[in-house]
Amino acid sequence: MPQQNTHSRRRGFGVYLGHLRDSRNENQEAFATQLNVSRSLLASVENGERKPSAIMLAQLDILFPDRKHEIAEEVEKYSEASLTEEERAWATTRRKIEGLIAANALLEAANAVIEAIIDQPVGATSEELWLWLRKGEIETMLGAFTASVETYGNAWETARSLDRPRSAVVTIWDQWICAELCAYGAGAALRAVNKALHEFPRDICLSYRKAAIQWGIGDLAGALVSLTVVLKRDSALLTDALCLRGLIRAESGHLPRREAFEDLDQALSDSDNPPIEHACAASVRLWVAFTTERISYMEAMAAFNALEQASPRNAWIFYYRGRCRIDNHATRGDGYNEWTHFALMFDEPALCRWQIEQLKYDLDAAPE
Repeated sequence: MPQQNTHSRRRGFGVYLGHLRDSRNENQEAFATQLNVSRSLLASVENGERKPSAIMLAQLDILFPDRKHEIAEEVEKYSEASLTEEERAWATTRRKIEGLIAANALLEAANAVIEAIIDQPVGATSEELWLWLRKGEIETMLGAFTASVETYGNAWETARSLDRPRSAVVTIWDQWICAELCAYGAGAALRAVNKALHEFPRDICLSYRKAAIQWGIGDLAGALVSLTVVLKRDSALLTDALCLRGLIRAESGHLPRREAFEDLDQALSDSDNPPIEHACAASVRLWVAFTTERISYMEAMAAFNALEQASPRNAWIFYYRGRCRIDNHATRGDGYNEWTHFALMFDEPALCRWQIEQLKYDLDAAPE
């Protein structure tokens, strides 16, 4: 007897939730794992037998960050009639905050979040956690990184009190570490990531974050060690980890650049994104390809020009094009002023501290 079409059993918010699952081409078991809920709970929500839990909604926001406002509207649309007065007030508050964020009215959104936090009852709640996370998001968008450090600390404490799943707490740690990096620098970020790894040893996301910070301050050997955990597992971060290891191998004088090219080539080949999404790695690969005689100087310059057209404010493109010129025995008059100026000025992304130091060293050592 053929199975009944599961789509026909969807009711209420479950219709929308099912569409979200279909967009990821996942069965209920796989989608439930992503949401940190049981398959039976997911099925009961899709069938209209239960309302989505706060955990489920928080994870939906993470999985579909560009559809947060839409998700909130759908929740309200299908559950408004069954809400208590308290729940209805919270739905209105949440919708207001999401609307202000979507409209880029960040100061108004921040004030609305603060007012809502003050009105929260004593004791950790899912609503309070949501508010701390939105507050951190708004402060990050405003560049108020010092404030966001404290906010993500509060979010972490709330999540621990609510016994949130490991993946949710790791996500908060990652946001907290990034806030520490922006507010207080790499030293503070490393201390934070080490605390996080003490709580979640060998976590892939945290290990990759540590490696990226170590790379940024020039601790290439330490970054390679941190990447070991990530590269041993088949995860969503594998392509990024290969990129980072390729960058490290390219810049480590004692490692063969052939290995760097292989890492970068595999990462860029495996990526679903167009090469411009990995313009930094593509720039390093061009430099390595030239220095290992895989391509000519003119081929390298033509490829750098194409990257620059697509990503005109990427400092790495100018930096590694300059490195190619140095390796081609350029003099200070051979475009040095131009590429140095743009490599130091552009910031999408900017150079790491040690790259700037290398650039200044190369300039001083360049022939007249």
